[in-house]
Amino acid sequence: MNIHVIPMDSNFRIINFSEEHAQAFYELNKNWIQQYFELVPEDIRILKNPTSEIISPGGFIKVALNISGQVVGVCAMKKLSGRPFDFELSKMAVHDQFQGKGIGKNLIQSCIDEALNRKGQQIYLESNTALKPAIFLYKKMGFEVIEGKGSPYVRVDIYMKLDLLKIERNV
Repeated sequence: MNIHVIPMDSNFRIINFSEEHAQAFYELNKNWIQQYFELVPEDIRILKNPTSEIISPGGFIKVALNISGQVVGVCAMKKLSGRPFDFELSKMAVHDQFQGKGIGKNLIQSCIDEALNRKGQQIYLESNTALKPAIFLYKKMGFEVIEGKGSPYVRVDIYMKLDLLKIERNV
């Protein structure tokens, strides 16, 4: 099993998704989306079917667990079929009680590491500028704002990419 330990707090670890995490993946994402936006059919389809929608087409999901084994964060990487983007960072959520502990940052880093392992060249994401802490984190992780290509989500008003070719590959 690929485990990515969060350096600043040994009470958390990041592992690869398995079916036992499916309900937590759904609930964490549903809760944050409903906190800020409207849950739409596209969300529900993906959240209820993470294996067929994300993993089977070549993507992956990272899961943050606390010391008790409770899922406290998730982050999906959807495999994109054509260039220029290999993956889309998607469906990232951290439980309210565990925010501010570096879990989101380490979930993203774990996803970047996995994308590098899979010889990815670029990661794409869609977000909303009202999510200021998330946008700040994405920029801190190296994502740059790009012109949008359109989205199935009305809530999207910012598009970003991370060029993995600019990252030193220690993998």
